[in-house]
Amino acid sequence: MVEKSQKNMEKQPLFQENINLQTFALDAKKIDTFNLVNPTIIVTEGMLGTNFTAHTLTQSHAYQERKKLTELYTDFLDSAYNNKNIDRIAFCLPFWNINKEVLYMPEVSSMNKKWSIDPLSLNGKRYLTHMRPGQCV
Repeated sequence: MVEKSQKNMEKQPLFQENINLQTFALDAKKIDTFNLVNPTIIVTEGMLGTNFTAHTLTQSHAYQERKKLTELYTDFLDSAYNNKNIDRIAFCLPFWNINKEVLYMPEVSSMNKKWSIDPLSLNGKRYLTHMRPGQCV
């Protein structure tokens, strides 16, 4: 996916303007060890967790997955904050659709109080969601 992302970026107008766009694979919990020389914006999909189906997703499974991912995102945000060249981060978080009940991840501010959070949604909604028909995560 890193290689495909790089190829997709190379097709974008900003890439043609000699803006330094790079893709790389890195352990999200160790991003503070990555040597960045310029102020950097990270844009990532992030880990969405287990790919459940309607038959395998239960409320218990969703809560267990949310707990694991909350720990991962907490470590990611802490590590990124400690890399002084990371200026901004844009990423998505998973949510689970369990028989018409939706379970969201905790608020980012509860996972890391160091970053200031700019909400993506300016219309007062808590989340912007995207889900394909039949998708559980």
